[in-house]
Amino acid sequence: MRPNRPVPRVRVLAHGFERLHRLDPEAYLRDLLRVPAHWPRERYLELAPKYWAATRARLVAAELDAEVGELTLPEPLAAPAEEQSSPR
Repeated sequence: MRPNRPVPRVRVLAHGFERLHRLDPEAYLRDLLRVPAHWPRERYLELAPKYWAATRARLVAAELDAEVGELTLPEPLAAPAEEQSSPR
């Protein structure tokens, strides 16, 4: 007979991440470990979970799936409307 164990915090965080961003946490982390070495520092925001689906769709899937090798960088994402509007 096993005592009741609380759900591990990592599982709770992963579930929340998945629901909020509609991303598989394991796949996102795998990709995120692969991409930043090739990504320009001024474009790191494109790697955030909020923008990741759009960024990943613009990458060459075969290059991203390879464990090593260069990545072809796509053009920068257009700035979202909320970031384009100037403060009043």
